[in-house]
Amino acid sequence: MECKKCGAINPDEAVFCAQCGTRLDGKAPCPSCGKLNDETNAYCNFCGTRLDGKTVCKTCGAVFEGNFCPKCGAGARAAETAATHAAAAPKAAAKALPGKTAKRVIRLVQSSLVFSAIFCMLVFSLCLGFTQTLKSGGETVPVETENVYYFLFSVWKDIRMVFDALSSASPDVEVLIYFEAYFSLYMPYILIAVALGANIVVCLTYGILAVVKFSTGIGRTDVPLAKYLVPPVVSTLAAVTVPLALMGATEATGDTSAQISFGLNGAGVAEIVLVAVFLAGAIVLECLLNGKAVANRLKKIVPFAIGALLLAVAAGVLSANFFTLGAGQTAAKTSLVSMLSGFLFMIGLYSGELPANLSRLSTLSVVEYFTFALLAACILLTIYFLLREMFSDEKSSGETLLFGIFSAAFAVMFLVVAVLIKNKLLDIGVENGTEILAKLGAMPVAVLVLSLLALAAVIVGFALGRAQRAPEKPQDDTPDNAD
Repeated sequence: MECKKCGAINPDEAVFCAQCGTRLDGKAPCPSCGKLNDETNAYCNFCGTRLDGKTVCKTCGAVFEGNFCPKCGAGARAAETAATHAAAAPKAAAKALPGKTAKRVIRLVQSSLVFSAIFCMLVFSLCLGFTQTLKSGGETVPVETENVYYFLFSVWKDIRMVFDALSSASPDVEVLIYFEAYFSLYMPYILIAVALGANIVVCLTYGILAVVKFSTGIGRTDVPLAKYLVPPVVSTLAAVTVPLALMGATEATGDTSAQISFGLNGAGVAEIVLVAVFLAGAIVLECLLNGKAVANRLKKIVPFAIGALLLAVAAGVLSANFFTLGAGQTAAKTSLVSMLSGFLFMIGLYSGELPANLSRLSTLSVVEYFTFALLAACILLTIYFLLREMFSDEKSSGETLLFGIFSAAFAVMFLVVAVLIKNKLLDIGVENGTEILAKLGAMPVAVLVLSLLALAAVIVGFALGRAQRAPEKPQDDTPDNAD
């Protein structure tokens, strides 16, 4: 590219001449607002100021140089361009508007609420705990309360003590402890430790990032923290639901009235309440600031929000009754760990060769544990990607649909294996000449239904998003009878 002023040759993508500094793109900055205009412009496209340095007479409209208009004699300073002042006036008025200050304050409060929710999850991830209570005869008696450190560190010592006690119970008789017994005690606590440990790591990592972002951006118009919010929310959901699902209550009915319940400690309940309040406040402020934008995004947000809610409910009902078991007039609604761990522990201490039906029951119980782990992981990952879709304006990602399909597939597998376990229990009862009451609980069926509904919501969200992004077809105005 050749410079028009000095003739020097510059690269094609150059903006300024390397020899004389002249602009090469045909643009010139406005002396008033500084924005670029074509160098042939007489007036600025953005603020209306004359770009050639001349003055427009306010009285007669003549353009001149100097101090006085040659046409009517008006003074140049008195007849300066009104365009400059007209352009500056809206800017000054905008600075004086109280609404802008109010918006900055609202944005700061909103960022503070989101930051408080993240920080709250960080603090309570270290205090989370679970309590067991025994209900009998209308009275509720606390049994024990264990915090996150017990499930991460101390529980392994207790499990080893159980097996040591079994081995030393009969010194003269060798006690054979098979794989199933070890699996029945270690597997639930491994899953719980993974959920609680991952929650601490995720909350700590994103909590530190949020602190840095908030402290360096405080006072600005907007401090976006949404991307630091979603992972702690999902990890906290996992830390709450996985232990409750595995260690859920065993509710006895019929001749017995004792019930052992497993729930959150005070710190866990306080965390859920505080985080819900903080996020509700942030959402209300977002609707107040960007009501129109939020309304325009509802078509995309609503299906994904429904899908996330359905999966959250599915994760919640994992702690409901898995089976109804019993014999005669006594029946009990059992959780996943209550039933499968009992079966596996019994089989792991079995003396002699295992019967075929009992061996198949052992295999099915192990498969059900791993299916539960995969199902819980897919549900949580689908919720994670759904929340990302809701907070993002970008094109929908395929991960959401993929893990939604995985969630539905593992929900089907979870239900099928539960039915096989029930049938195998009935076969064992017939084989031993005893009547065993074995009915499938509501939990496996509810998880499948909710997962399928969530998958349908995700598909609807993708379809609506694709329809919004589709370019409009040009209308054909040609008459139908045109030759």
